[in-house]
Amino acid sequence: MLETIRLLYEYNRWAMDRIFQTLEQLTEAEYGAPGCSGHGSIRDTLAHLINAQRGWFWWFDGTVKLDGSSSMEQLMAMRLTGADVPSIARAKEHWQTVDRLTQNVLTPLTQDMLAKVWTASIPGSPTISLPLGELLLHVANHGTHTRAQIVSAIRRFDRKPGNLDLLFFALTRQSQGKPAAG
Repeated sequence: MLETIRLLYEYNRWAMDRIFQTLEQLTEAEYGAPGCSGHGSIRDTLAHLINAQRGWFWWFDGTVKLDGSSSMEQLMAMRLTGADVPSIARAKEHWQTVDRLTQNVLTPLTQDMLAKVWTASIPGSPTISLPLGELLLHVANHGTHTRAQIVSAIRRFDRKPGNLDLLFFALTRQSQGKPAAG
């Protein structure tokens, strides 16, 4: 499972790089235009994607504790809004910070660590109690879902990020002489 998780986050980085290359072709008006199926605009949906991954990985690295309302208030106070990512360049800076955080958590992971159950109490939600491996898979899957919302909005403006399927990532790795995931 460890190699699968690392592969998914390498794929995540690859896909986000391609999305940012395409986003750089948008005008400021297109970037902020309503109509993205995620959170209203590409800008706001991108802020959500950054917030979600950052929040989870802050929990995984111990920056925040998810043990009640005060921790959620802390997370909400640190939440980005569209105003915090007014440009694609600024969003990319935030994403690169999240990517470094993600790599700092993933690098030392062991198979045994993935089996450890993490429990969070989030006000208004059922208590989460799952192995770290499943939580990491959730975050990666959420990223894929949210990227799809962004890609759909990008295509509305007749921009083409290319095929972001995992298959094309694997073929790209293969063409670069990287070994297949084990």
